Amino acid sequence: MSKACKNYLAPRSYLFLLVAVIAAGCASNTSVHSNWHDNSARGARFERVLVVAVADNADRRLSFEDAVAFDLTNATTRAWASARLMDTATEINAETINTVAERQDADAIVITRVKSLDVQAVEVQGRTDIHQRRQQGTLFRYDYIEREEEAYITSEYTTSLTTDVIRTGGEEPIYTVVATAAKQETLTDVIDVLSDVVAERLRHDGLIR
Repeated sequence: MSKACKNYLAPRSYLFLLVAVIAAGCASNTSVHSNWHDNSARGARFERVLVVAVADNADRRLSFEDAVAFDLTNATTRAWASARLMDTATEINAETINTVAERQDADAIVITRVKSLDVQAVEVQGRTDIHQRRQQGTLFRYDYIEREEEAYITSEYTTSLTTDVIRTGGEEPIYTVVATAAKQETLTDVIDVLSDVVAERLRHDGLIR
């Protein structure tokens, strides 16, 4: 169903509504906390990092590793996705990962596992989109077209990831960060959001330059 209303200039109420919609769409439902296991490692500032994701699905593993490696890489830091340097069928353990890290001359390993994953089916209520269209032959007269969409069912993912930082050659983590994202519509969204959150916290806490 559509309705049109005519006006000379965009009402302030429409502008506020659009800003609110954009802000709501951009808001991320995330949380993050971290802790140190080795206080002597504070401020380590690693510059060469191997990124590892423990996942049964090779494509998702690669996608997450690529995303984190991209976020960690800058003018002074190099980061590599392990799935690009080893057979993804190879078991992930201290020996295999340290071998890859040493080959790359990495000084740290950032390894992520899924702590929890919950998927819920939710009904999304129909929404009204407002489109502005300038009337032909005028500069300041506009039509505002409202289009109402029907409700539909979608999935919502709530995912928690545990990320450990380990010095190359070691087995015990010196630092752990747990990041959670709620109400994400796809696994691609989960990867995009949580890779950013993890990388940001690692840099904020001084693990990465």
